[in-house]
Amino acid sequence: MLSRVDPLGGGDLASAEGILLGETTGDELGAALAVLDDASSPIFAVGAPGSDSGAGLVYMMRALGSGIGSVAVSADEITASSSSAALGVCLFATGDASGGAIWIGGSGADVGAAGAGSVYQLSTESFSW
Repeated sequence: MLSRVDPLGGGDLASAEGILLGETTGDELGAALAVLDDASSPIFAVGAPGSDSGAGLVYMMRALGSGIGSVAVSADEITASSSSAALGVCLFATGDASGGAIWIGGSGADVGAAGAGSVYQLSTESFSW
């Protein structure tokens, strides 16, 4: 049996400032998260490797205020070309919106060989902030 561990000494998810929800069953939204600490507001990359029947995608979002309750989804969604890519299974980000990069894992991507997986590097300058 699992027990609840609360390292903060109080509170639970019911008191969260906001919540982001996947669109359909199996999207696995939140499987990976990366944050770019931009001077104007944080930028979040959120992976959903089960989205689009396993192709996966990554949402790029910018916070408009403090806390996740004020996050606005930008027009930027990074999608996979392979139907089983699981894009967004892992994420890493460095820098900021004007001079950073995000690395996106697709553990089932078929770029090198069927299901071999891939890691993609994108410049943050390519997004519409």
